[in-house]
Amino acid sequence: MRSVRGDKFSGFVGSASGIYFIRSVYGALRDPGINLSATGSTPVSDVVPGEDDQLPTVLPYTSGRLWRDGEITSKALTSVSYEQFVDLSGSYFANWHMLYPFLHAPTVLGYFHELSCTSSEYSTSQELKMVIVRSVLSISLADQRQAGHVFKSQYPSDAVFPSHDAAVDSLQHVLTNPTSILGLQAAIGVQLFLVSMLRLNAASRLGGLVNRMAVQLGLHRCPARYASFSATEKELRQRIFWSLYTIDRFICQSMGLPLGINDDDVDVCFPNAETHTEAQQAPALGTMKNIGNFMSHTTADNRLRLQSFIARESRLRGEIIELRNKSLHYVHRDGDQATAITSKLAQWWKDVEETRDTDSSSTLSSYYFTVLALLKHESIIYLHRPVLAASRQGAEYDAALQLCIGSARSIILELYDAIGTNANSRERLTLLWPSCTWAVWISTFILFYAVNSGHMTEEVVIRYATDMIVAEVS
Repeated sequence: MRSVRGDKFSGFVGSASGIYFIRSVYGALRDPGINLSATGSTPVSDVVPGEDDQLPTVLPYTSGRLWRDGEITSKALTSVSYEQFVDLSGSYFANWHMLYPFLHAPTVLGYFHELSCTSSEYSTSQELKMVIVRSVLSISLADQRQAGHVFKSQYPSDAVFPSHDAAVDSLQHVLTNPTSILGLQAAIGVQLFLVSMLRLNAASRLGGLVNRMAVQLGLHRCPARYASFSATEKELRQRIFWSLYTIDRFICQSMGLPLGINDDDVDVCFPNAETHTEAQQAPALGTMKNIGNFMSHTTADNRLRLQSFIARESRLRGEIIELRNKSLHYVHRDGDQATAITSKLAQWWKDVEETRDTDSSSTLSSYYFTVLALLKHESIIYLHRPVLAASRQGAEYDAALQLCIGSARSIILELYDAIGTNANSRERLTLLWPSCTWAVWISTFILFYAVNSGHMTEEVVIRYATDMIVAEVS
């Protein structure tokens, strides 16, 4: 339970987030002889990455304004050309669209065209389209800042969200109008923007709306089962569902919350793995030559392969949460189930490596492979960290400890190699994936505990920490 002195409100952060283990490590560091199960309290400034409800307490004088004066301009939207809108949205299509393809790219380009040509303001019926545009451009603008790029052109202030509150407020019409695919896409767009900014509690609250809208639209049922949907509609519905599903799994694990979507209620097939039709139509991610610089023109199967990998890992993530982090009355202590999850994870990673060995296209770039490797090691930590917190010494504990140490080291080394120390290196990546912060956070504490328990030397851990600092500064 999170509570703030003098505040009537309380909040919950579950053990899946790692907070229980973190408190255990704090207790062990204060008193080396303490039993790990005897948890200590964490400093008020030590919040789980994405725990935005605690930010006013930690940083009470932080302004709610998101953008600097040099990043935005007050000029009218009609003064921005279609080509400029495409250029401003480049980071979104390069780094997010392939992972969460809930939008139809040519349709979004159509919105850009309307903005550049329409002399009047958007009507009420078009406000949801504007929410989508603002989500795309706000994510791209935040990416540009994180990448440290020099801004060649400013973003129109009317085309981005001025604050997190404004982003959420933009969805008022979604609550009062009939549920629609467009409304759901707008809600997911805002949710993804909040996730990209690590406002995970806010994104979780919005996720309740997203999940209910998806169920009302029947997206939890495989569209291939129904002849009433066209091939295009089937493809889009499947892409939207797995996008909101993977976002839900990420938020629930990061904040330690119960799953928002239960697998028992879902029968949607994974992308490129349709089982409800004999003739498996290859779905296509809509692209146009205007955004050719942002995504490769490979076959449809290849373009959806990345979402398939993310969706499969997200399902395993949910199984781990159900196994390790349920209520005490329902939590399972099934060793066979843990072994089964380990086997599925190994199969998933084998498929990823086979793709890396055989796929000569640029669809799965170095950045995406770094993300997938990060997910692999995160899943290993999710599965085995609760064994450490339980502090039951034995063979299972020893094995879990070594696996967690190995994955923690791998996460730091993977991210260090990806960031690089040479700012001019062509291989240098900007890590925009939202769980990078969480992964480094939990890995660091695992290494702290390894040093404290005598399983690693202090010099080695200091070197890992120094490498990450040097890479980040450079």
